[in-house]
Amino acid sequence: MASLRAKLAAARQYQQTGRMAQAEQLYRQMLQQNSSQPDALQFLGLRAYERGEFEQALQLLQRAARHAPSNAYVRANLGAALQSLGRLDEAIACYRQSISINPNLAHAHNNLAVACKRLGRLDEAIQHAERAIRLRPDYAEAHSNLGNALRSVGRIDEALAQQLRAIELRPDYAEGQNNLGLVHMSRGDFTRAIECFHLAIRLKPTYADAYDSLGSALRSLGRETEAAEAYAKALELNPRFASAQNNLGALLHAAGRVAESVPYYQAALAIEPQHALAHQNLADAFHELDDLPRALAHYRQAERLRPSARLRMVMASLLPPVYSSIEQQIQARAQITSAIDQLVADGVQLDAERDTLPSLFYLAYQGDSVRCLLEKAARCYRPANVPLDVEPGAAGVDRPIRIGFISRLFKNHTIGRLNQGFIAELSRPLFDVTVVSRGHYEDDLARFIQGAADRTLEIPEQLAASAEMIRSLKLDVLFYTDVGMDPLVTSLAYRRLAPVQVVGWGHPVTTASPAMDYFLSNASLEPPGSEQEYTEQLVRLSRLPSYYYRPQLSGARRPRSAFGLPADGTLYMCPQSLFKFHPDFDALMGEILRRDPRARIVLVEAMQTRWNVTLRERFRAGLGPVSDRIVFVPRVSTSDFLHLLSHADVLLDPLHFGGGNTAYEGLGLGIPIVTLPGAYLRSRVTYGCYEQLGVRDCIATSAEEFVEQAVRLGTDGEWRRQVSNRILAARHELFEDRALMGEFEAFLLQAARQTPQRH
Repeated sequence: MASLRAKLAAARQYQQTGRMAQAEQLYRQMLQQNSSQPDALQFLGLRAYERGEFEQALQLLQRAARHAPSNAYVRANLGAALQSLGRLDEAIACYRQSISINPNLAHAHNNLAVACKRLGRLDEAIQHAERAIRLRPDYAEAHSNLGNALRSVGRIDEALAQQLRAIELRPDYAEGQNNLGLVHMSRGDFTRAIECFHLAIRLKPTYADAYDSLGSALRSLGRETEAAEAYAKALELNPRFASAQNNLGALLHAAGRVAESVPYYQAALAIEPQHALAHQNLADAFHELDDLPRALAHYRQAERLRPSARLRMVMASLLPPVYSSIEQQIQARAQITSAIDQLVADGVQLDAERDTLPSLFYLAYQGDSVRCLLEKAARCYRPANVPLDVEPGAAGVDRPIRIGFISRLFKNHTIGRLNQGFIAELSRPLFDVTVVSRGHYEDDLARFIQGAADRTLEIPEQLAASAEMIRSLKLDVLFYTDVGMDPLVTSLAYRRLAPVQVVGWGHPVTTASPAMDYFLSNASLEPPGSEQEYTEQLVRLSRLPSYYYRPQLSGARRPRSAFGLPADGTLYMCPQSLFKFHPDFDALMGEILRRDPRARIVLVEAMQTRWNVTLRERFRAGLGPVSDRIVFVPRVSTSDFLHLLSHADVLLDPLHFGGGNTAYEGLGLGIPIVTLPGAYLRSRVTYGCYEQLGVRDCIATSAEEFVEQAVRLGTDGEWRRQVSNRILAARHELFEDRALMGEFEAFLLQAARQTPQRH
């Protein structure tokens, strides 16, 4: 026994003087003499933890806790081992036990703060980090962890102060530099963030977290290849790094490679089953892949781990991207109506300072009115509005009107193409133009938009920081090109960020936001009474609200075979996103195929395989043998899309939600498009184009007439040529429309000089 005590005293002396190898040797000898010696078990457990051998650390610390049940330090260290293995609930229980034994154990409070933050229990995280600092004012790690929690609740300035204090206390603190970089990211300062992450890596070359953070900053700047390399380096340093696995999945997901993202999310959850964000991301992926049962299961897991009003709304508004039948569509409508009614009845309220509002994107494709449901959902989301500091009456008189255009999609995308002309062509003596972009893009269209603007502001993912950055521009008018296609932009639309706020037709339904003043549309797109579909004041311009540059084929026309198109037959093309194919449209396609035996209806495959399968099965069940003549061709690049389109004999505008960008492109090439305008803007864009062209041969007034017009165009080549020539002769009315710009500028001038009618 005397020998054991002597070894213990010597081992402690080695620890105090930093001679860890000698201490470890003595503790191992002690365990050979007494396998239950708690000091030896704890020390060796911590050494295993430092080496990343978390399972070994857990086993040793569990043994230590059994033999020293009243030792607060052992309990706290056991919690750290459990936390490293993703067992957060058990870790929190250990920290609480440690604190109950010794309420003044600062590092137990600090570790508890970290675990609570990871589970989204942010108020508790702040409370325990502050307690750790009161116990140890010079505790750099606690200051940094408090900063992390404050950043997560949007208290960015306080978070910055805490991170700077942590680095002041420990100038060589790599973790503090990493966390300071995260604060700079929240402020939208990605350059300074990247500097911090690189400094953290220099201080600690094996620091996987800093590589993970660096990847996220690079991704925010659109540098996806470098981001992937940083995430991969993080995993090389720590193969059990759940965050890096999740972020690699998110990188692929954002690039549209949804199926490829799934294994990464699953790997993150295998490492850390309580990783709420990985559950949520995996649920989002399964939703896009049209696997609603698995999506719902993971949303429920995420909501269990981090109770969230937002996730309740996401689950309530879950809709299939592609319907298997009209019965499924009707049932889905009933379910979402009932679920949103229940949210309102339960008084569910999203935290508008932290949460983004789910966009309910697929609701617009059901063919029914959406205002009522969107207004009900909006009752669950009421952000506070900050008073604005913009000099009244000066806009457009003493200085140019400061207008901002905001979107996540100012790139090679429909939204970019529909709005690039507004940004480039607004009169600069009258307007000062800022592009507010969620994301950084380097394609040709993105560069054109950035070059056409007077300045570009890239906003971060964080809601509060983005809102403050936009307010600081002191805009007179903020123009949302689309609301409902991105959660962050949708949520910003519920805030008063400029005296006048306008939304365009990029996602052609009302925002239901009380902070949105005007919905910019066109007289042909809005039948009488359609103002009832908007919570905004509806503006009916006489010209279509897009300054669109005329599309042109690049190079020699590619042959049919380049796109997998059949060599023979008449091509009726409907190259729309598959979620636009409402079951009501199936019967019209079937009738065209029956009336024209040479007909082939050409669709473009979705990236999500299940969408293609669902639609093929629906066609086979509802249309029978003629469905064999519905041809799915692979997706093509933007430059190739016009070449694909040029092979269409006839374009078909789908029911309820027709083409927008495709209407401009098809008519620009002189291809007849058969359309059946409905009651809502989203089904009337092609009709509006024809009205502006003054060509009305392809506008149907019934389903029967739609089929007749399509088949006549497909089977009567001379008639098709006549219609095509009329379109080509009039297309100057559709493109680079100076009359539109005059009308648009007049609207903006008037709106900026008067107080809008508030809703």
